[in-house]
Amino acid sequence: MKFKDLKGIKLKSLQLFFGIAICLLITTISVPLFFSGTLLMESIILDFGEKLLNANLHQLLEHVDRRYKTLERIGLEDSLAHQREIKEISLKEFSKFNFGESGGVFVIEDNGSITLPGPLKSIGPNEFQILFKQLQHNKKGFIEYHAGRTNFCSVFTYYPKWKSYIGISIKRAELFKSKYKYIFINTLTLMMALCIAFLFILKIEETILRPILSMAKYADEVSKGNYSYKLSGTFKYELQRLKDNFIRMVCKLKDKIEESQTQLKIIQDREIQLKSALNALEREKERLAITLKSIGDGVITTDIIGRIDIMNDVAERLTGWQWKDAYGMPLKDVFNIVNEKTGEPVVDPVSKVIDRGKVVSLTNHTVLISKDGTKRLISASAAPIKDHEGSIIGVALVFRDITEKRRIEEEFLKIEKLKSVGVLAGGIAHDFNNILTAILGNISLLGLSEDLDERKRKIIEQAEKACLRARDLTQQLLTFAKGGSPVKKTLRLHEVVKESAEFSLRGSGVALDFEANEDLWLTDVDPGQFSQVIQNIVINAKEAMNNSGRIRIILENIASYAPTGSVKPKDWVSISIEDTGPGIPEDIKNQIFEPYFTTKDQGSGLGLAICHSIVSKHDGFIEVESRDGKGTIFRILLPKSFEETASPGTREEKELARIKRGKILLVDDDEMIRYVAKDMIEYLGHHVEVAETCEEAINKYKISLEQDSLFDCVIIDLTLPGEIGGLKIKDEILKLNSNAKLIVSSGYASNPIMSQHKKYGFFAVLTKPYRLTDLDNVIRAAIS
Repeated sequence: MKFKDLKGIKLKSLQLFFGIAICLLITTISVPLFFSGTLLMESIILDFGEKLLNANLHQLLEHVDRRYKTLERIGLEDSLAHQREIKEISLKEFSKFNFGESGGVFVIEDNGSITLPGPLKSIGPNEFQILFKQLQHNKKGFIEYHAGRTNFCSVFTYYPKWKSYIGISIKRAELFKSKYKYIFINTLTLMMALCIAFLFILKIEETILRPILSMAKYADEVSKGNYSYKLSGTFKYELQRLKDNFIRMVCKLKDKIEESQTQLKIIQDREIQLKSALNALEREKERLAITLKSIGDGVITTDIIGRIDIMNDVAERLTGWQWKDAYGMPLKDVFNIVNEKTGEPVVDPVSKVIDRGKVVSLTNHTVLISKDGTKRLISASAAPIKDHEGSIIGVALVFRDITEKRRIEEEFLKIEKLKSVGVLAGGIAHDFNNILTAILGNISLLGLSEDLDERKRKIIEQAEKACLRARDLTQQLLTFAKGGSPVKKTLRLHEVVKESAEFSLRGSGVALDFEANEDLWLTDVDPGQFSQVIQNIVINAKEAMNNSGRIRIILENIASYAPTGSVKPKDWVSISIEDTGPGIPEDIKNQIFEPYFTTKDQGSGLGLAICHSIVSKHDGFIEVESRDGKGTIFRILLPKSFEETASPGTREEKELARIKRGKILLVDDDEMIRYVAKDMIEYLGHHVEVAETCEEAINKYKISLEQDSLFDCVIIDLTLPGEIGGLKIKDEILKLNSNAKLIVSSGYASNPIMSQHKKYGFFAVLTKPYRLTDLDNVIRAAIS
């Protein structure tokens, strides 16, 4: 309402207006206070009444419990008569207990019978059933119930010793007497307030309304530009000060109008400056946008309450949200992060930064769920954005996708686990070879008995073949364990390749065609490791053809050929393995030799990787040709050997030729091996001495040197326990006799010493388990 609108308003109308306004104000304030006070008082009364009733009930039950404890102290806790007496005495006390005018105790057994009615005397059957169900449901607490037309409040508890519900009840009306007094006093107070308000209105008319109307007239004149108008009327108290100030204000108004013209000019100048600053800000924002686009991490900035301000391109790609759509949205709706392990939402980083006022990093198990549901493992940190005064005005969130990094870490961990498994596998294989040595040695000796019939001899031959197969399997286990250097022998590959392929196809429906040049060149290979190569490739082919089809293996000589990766042409022995399977798709052909790459549901992805590793350690190459739907050819190229004859022992001799009697020292910590090897050497016609420890072996060699009865050769177990070990024995003996013939023996054939024994000062190598012919060949070479 403007001042000029007050001119036509009568004084009586203003009185009526202010009277009604004040009455409404008093009523608006008083009525809610009245009702809220009533409800509050009712709540306080109920709470206090419940605590008071509970205190009385607890005191009554304490008296009963003390009586039962007295029975326990005198040893009569199992006396039913005394228990009944306690119950009867307690019930009498309960019946005399009064709480106020209407309060009393009731006891109801858990079968619904009333032991002590107390205040339940007037309750009806239906009302009792409702009450009893409440008791059974709650067991303990505060309830309200009806008995006739009377409402009761009650506290109760279930007393196990009596198998009964014990409670104290009081009429609700008695509990709420003070409430009604409160209502009466408040009503009386409201009436008095209205009377005072009426008298107050009369006083306001004289001291406030009349002066205000005069000032309204004065303001109306001033608004028309009549600054000479005189303000009339009687003003008292603060209105007199208001009048004086109002007049002074009008006097200064003209000066302010003139000043405003000057200020307007200043504002116009500042507007020009502001436009210039805004242009500079736009340029700065453009530079910021370019900077954010060049950052490889996702960046999101928010205001103080977590609404998104800025997102760069990386953040858009990782979250799946465009900046124009996400602008102004709460960060948690766009940056949806959960715990990788539990799937539970992660606390909003903005709130953490605001609370702590410093940089906050998220855990390493945080997953970002993009708009399309894609999950990415991320690392993130949030930092406060501060103004020039140091106050936090927002938060900058920087995050990056570490899914690939985690995958690489897991692959590395998998490799480390495989190394651990490899160490275990190597130890098992070593011990197993020691056991096989004892078994195979005894079988070899037994097979030389002259009183064996054909059936027994065949059984022994089968047992010997089984031991040799176990030896090959152990060698494969060692190859997996360490990927160790091959223990090479010079041989022709016919037998190794054919036996390995036939073994892999046993029991399947795959046909095998085997072709080999009769004059196939010799090559230097580790038979056990190379058998594993053939088996892995053949098994892959068999599975690709679903245990049907045909595999063709061709062994041939290739002269002066330079495969991809070779520096110059040389002579090779070629092993081609061709199948009739579906072939290898072109897009994955370059990945098949990578560790852990597999197209099988249950594959480890290590088979072809191991093949590639073994062939490479034989200075060979492995090539693959395949067309989708037309089969696959694996071609293995091994260098032609420079040796002209095969290694000793590569063929089993039917008879053992006798040579000159030799003196042999056998050093091994395994009792079984010492026993069987001693028998085998003695069978070959040699004198043998055994030593269990390094010290014993060195002492025996010193004695033979002093007695001028040197050992022709010394067979040393490489993995002897103790501080000295097999290598130390070798060094000590060579110090005593530089021409000593030392033969290294171990079940750990992948040890570098076994594959390069001459480099370490040994004359020959004897791989466990060994047959009698193997032992004979190595001793024959040493003492001939």
